Amino acid sequence: MAIIYLFIGLVWTVLMFRFMQELIAVQFWISLVLLLAMIETAAKYFAYDEWNMSGSQHLGGMNAAFPVFALLVGISKQALSRVLVLMVSTGYGIVKPSLGDMLYGMLGTLRHDEPSQDLLESGND
Repeated sequence: MAIIYLFIGLVWTVLMFRFMQELIAVQFWISLVLLLAMIETAAKYFAYDEWNMSGSQHLGGMNAAFPVFALLVGISKQALSRVLVLMVSTGYGIVKPSLGDMLYGMLGTLRHDEPSQDLLESGND
């Protein structure tokens, strides 16, 4: 998976430099998601390599650094990609040059794992 991400990242970087004048702001956010995916894959690789070498998974001390780091980067990547979908659906970078205060509302939606659960519970009253 890391090789695939690396190949996509290299192609994406070459195309971004080639068409630098035509880029829209959303493409920089896509680049950040791709970079986070590469970092997550590398951290998972090192975590699994350590697990393979030692024969057991240690969750204390420095041995837990790679799994915890991979988890945090993965969560960040998922959150950023969800915000990216919201940004594109509101027209950022294509129709609107800036999101303004709407960005804070989009980031606020990430606080809830299941926002539809509130709607389901309120409908049963």
